[in-house]
Amino acid sequence: MISGTVVDDAGAGIAGARVALAHEGISPGTDVRSREDGQFFFSNVLPGPYRLTVSAPGFADRALSGALDSGEVSTLLPIRLTLAVGDVAVDVTPTRMERAERQIKAQERQRLLGVLPNFFVTYDADALPLSAKQKFELSWKSRFDPVQFGVVGLTAGVQQARNDYSAFGQGAAGFARRYAAAYGN
Repeated sequence: MISGTVVDDAGAGIAGARVALAHEGISPGTDVRSREDGQFFFSNVLPGPYRLTVSAPGFADRALSGALDSGEVSTLLPIRLTLAVGDVAVDVTPTRMERAERQIKAQERQRLLGVLPNFFVTYDADALPLSAKQKFELSWKSRFDPVQFGVVGLTAGVQQARNDYSAFGQGAAGFARRYAAAYGN
């Protein structure tokens, strides 16, 4: 008889570990599962050299060799399995909304001649459609871009100098009206 316990690095028993017993020269081996506390038993084991292979999900396999004399009962030391390194793979893929957000961030850096905002144009051939919220946020950012305020001020100044929309009048009040009208457009 061969018995033992399968444990992890902390010494806790590993339930359901597969323990395979093979003898030299005998092709079909036998295997058992460890109990809740990690213990396993093989009864009616033939005498002679044997090989144990222990495996459990998430742990590296372990192999042991030994020999059993006729009528001997062998109680093995705890068989410690270590965590398998590199067996776990995690694929993280961004959602459509996250990919669209990255495209928006790229668009927010686009400027015509390096100055004028060019947020509503994409140069990505595989551009994703934007949600209503994303469209609103992009429009809001373009409206409150500092360059936008300067361009509107320049437009209002040119209109004041040419006396366009003479009903707005002249002076600071006329400029403010022209600025508000240009900004609204």
